[in-house]
Amino acid sequence: PTAELFEGDGLCYKRVLYKWACNPLPPNKYGWYMGTIGKKITLAADRLKGLTYVILYKNDETGNVIPFYHDGEPKKKSDLKKAKNLKMNISCDNWGSSGAGQWVLLKRSASSGAVVAA
Repeated sequence: PTAELFEGDGLCYKRVLYKWACNPLPPNKYGWYMGTIGKKITLAADRLKGLTYVILYKNDETGNVIPFYHDGEPKKKSDLKKAKNLKMNISCDNWGSSGAGQWVLLKRSASSGAVVAA
């Protein structure tokens, strides 16, 4: 990604795939999950932990994986449709779909209308 994306609100409200390979997900649920980048994290304590942006995850977009595993067993079926904002690391250092890469931006293809990696 270009440095301009990280200036101001350049990444805010963009769709993203983020690779999950850690707790609280069980190993059989590790993989790439779609979310929407929200606001930049400004709290110094969070920034020191490497957290840079909030990502909104919806159960109906993640196959009932995220935020399901963050919240535990749902009390009722309607809870599966809820969403959760999670603090994540979005930076040039962890961009890409291979190696240390953990995230890629998504866009809609002009020709087919499908959602594809940007």
